[in-house]
Amino acid sequence: MKRLISFLLFLLFLTGCASVDNQMDEPSVDVYYLTLAEGSESGSAVGKVTYTAAHRGDLLHEALVRLTEDPEEKLKMHSAFPQDLHINTYTLEDRVITVDLTASYLNMSPVQKTLVRCCLVMTLCSLEEVDRVNISVEGKTVEPGLTLDILLWESASESDYQAELELWFPSADGSCLLSERRQLTIAQDKPLAEYAAEELIRGPQRSDAAAAVPEGTELLGVHISGGICTVDLSDAYYQRRPSSPREERLMVYALVNTMTSLPGVDLVQITVEGSRLEEYTYIMLSEPLSEAEEFTYPVLMKWSGRSISGDGQRQAGCCSGAHG
Repeated sequence: MKRLISFLLFLLFLTGCASVDNQMDEPSVDVYYLTLAEGSESGSAVGKVTYTAAHRGDLLHEALVRLTEDPEEKLKMHSAFPQDLHINTYTLEDRVITVDLTASYLNMSPVQKTLVRCCLVMTLCSLEEVDRVNISVEGKTVEPGLTLDILLWESASESDYQAELELWFPSADGSCLLSERRQLTIAQDKPLAEYAAEELIRGPQRSDAAAAVPEGTELLGVHISGGICTVDLSDAYYQRRPSSPREERLMVYALVNTMTSLPGVDLVQITVEGSRLEEYTYIMLSEPLSEAEEFTYPVLMKWSGRSISGDGQRQAGCCSGAHG
């Protein structure tokens, strides 16, 4: 996989070029597309098409619109963006543009992501007002500060990147959920959701937190589709489930709240050995679950108007008894 990505990036310098209604005295923008047909072993990976815009201030918008559309058929190029990948919004500040993409970006293969990044970065960084590109998914940054030089460097290091995960664990006293943040090195060929689930199963690092899954639980798979993250766990998750309603709620929503903190995840479907459960003991698991903020420590603290101590710190007592 690393060699293929490196090869594709090398081919960026062998780009074809075409011009569409371009006049020398009119503002223009270069947009990069794929020219390497699926299964082909020759030719350029990326080609350039030059478009004109009515006004120079329209160049950025023109570039982003063109990127997601196929150029004229006669040019024998096509957009690096698959049909289910769209640009939600974009903002430009201090020569850094942030492009927010739909959640389908997270499910693309490493090669597909590389080609999207390359066409996006090469197109936008060809504009005078853009130096760097941030890629976000549904409002959460996943790849900051991209330039073509950085993409080439990442290819040489297997495209790893740093990400901060927010994990949720039951409190040791069983009163609420506690947040724990971890910085991890993420490989492009492994989904972020898989890292999150693995870290949750690995257990908490803070002393006032408890395990988020029953002992012996193993991760069998993670998949995101249409905003729903399906987490498949081994049979120990069901066979060793908690005995009390409170412990069960905290254990289930530790997983749900952790996964919904990821870009592109709105709901979580928990399965065991590939099958949906009708219920755990008290909670129905047959349908996907959404985040439950009422179990989380920060939210519960906000509800308390009398928990400021003399040293300015909030007391943890406001968690107690909040959801028996």
